[in-house]
Amino acid sequence: MTGPRLSWLGALAFALGSLHFASTVLDSDPEAQAGTFGAVEIWIDAGAERLGAWQVELSGPDGLRYSAVEGGEAGAFEEAPTYDPAALLGGRLILAAYAGAPERDGEPPSGRVRVARVHYLAPNSNSVAFERSGTVTADSEGRRRDFEVTLVPSRP
Repeated sequence: MTGPRLSWLGALAFALGSLHFASTVLDSDPEAQAGTFGAVEIWIDAGAERLGAWQVELSGPDGLRYSAVEGGEAGAFEEAPTYDPAALLGGRLILAAYAGAPERDGEPPSGRVRVARVHYLAPNSNSVAFERSGTVTADSEGRRRDFEVTLVPSRP
């Protein structure tokens, strides 16, 4: 077998393997299934300056699993930030993004902007307290700045 059939079979095998992995992860931990879904938004206030890059480390309670990471508002941070997909299964997640070329993404934003939304599954909990650490922000010239970073609970 060669050509399109082989490609199609490879894609099917990958998809089935992914479904098996996801179902194994969820089935192997019954407590994870009995949790509460939620979301938290990451907001950064750059004031009058333009936000060029950011990095935030989120830590949640034991047993917390991240289910998805979305980008922020339209423009420079619309796409999902970079993160390690393997970290979705743990309580610690490091996210980072930078504003791309202005001709492609528009000018980096100033003021208060939502840069990401993180969805999670928390075991047996109605509210989740996140710890934020490892925060780094920079202006559009790449200079490190101490912009205000806020975590805001959101609907999943």
